[in-house]
Amino acid sequence: MIICVIYYQLSTYNLWKELKMKIGSLVKQIRQSKKIPTETIYRDIMSKSMYYKFENSKNDITSSNLLIILDRLNMSLKEFEYLIHDGLLPAYQESFQRMYSAIYRQDVDDLQELHQSTKLNQKKKLRTEDRHLQTLVELYIEKLSGQPLDSKKVDIIKTYLLKCDSWYYYEWSLFNNSIFIFDVATIDALFDQTFNNLETYESHNALGNESVLFVANLLSLLIQQQQIELANKYLKSLNLIKVPETAVFETILIKFYNKLLLGINSHKSPKQDVLNLISIFLKLNLKPLYASHQKLLDFVLQTYSFDK
Repeated sequence: MIICVIYYQLSTYNLWKELKMKIGSLVKQIRQSKKIPTETIYRDIMSKSMYYKFENSKNDITSSNLLIILDRLNMSLKEFEYLIHDGLLPAYQESFQRMYSAIYRQDVDDLQELHQSTKLNQKKKLRTEDRHLQTLVELYIEKLSGQPLDSKKVDIIKTYLLKCDSWYYYEWSLFNNSIFIFDVATIDALFDQTFNNLETYESHNALGNESVLFVANLLSLLIQQQQIELANKYLKSLNLIKVPETAVFETILIKFYNKLLLGINSHKSPKQDVLNLISIFLKLNLKPLYASHQKLLDFVLQTYSFDK
């Protein structure tokens, strides 16, 4: 069985070694800042000489012991991960965000620059994530340039995702950004197989609202392919996702697709309701998001029939 993990921090020996060296020193920093005695943290786990080596980055620790230590430090694993990455997003998330922004702007030059940097990273670090990103950027450049997609590049992404028995945040991010290379039947099968796993992660606050973004991307694809019956099915899934009141972007997306599909199903133009919604993107200075949703609305108004 192949289990795909969030491997951005495990993909090379040197990177993993670097992170391991930070764990002990960070635990020491947190322990001292909270004024918690070493005995309270390490009792029944390791001896004085062992925890001395651990806190000074000279010794490793098992994952089970780390979880016990974090519990005694009153700290969640998510918070610890944030600190160990210096409050930064994992590299692949930053790259996906840059790619996403360039696609919204249809900025091929920026995609070319991102392609060059990921190509260099892939040669230096041999990380699978860099190969995936490099391939994905190449596919988006082909898509924006109106060229046919290279089947070998498509297979690199598809093969990786389809071989995974379990998906985690990286796999969902990759799928969400490569959804255009899959046929609807495959997407439908993958959705039923993996969506519950994503919802489980989000219910424990381990992830952001990747599920909302994924279903929204899927609905956009289905609406453009005029597969409204299937779109209605996924709209139900979208409405079942629990979104915090503070998640403005996700809330707008959910309302956007509800109003859009309500208009299509009832043959009553959703134009004004939808425009009122996406105008919030302009107020938030999110012009690319406004433009992309305006484009989808224009497609709907031109493609579907509405009562006058």
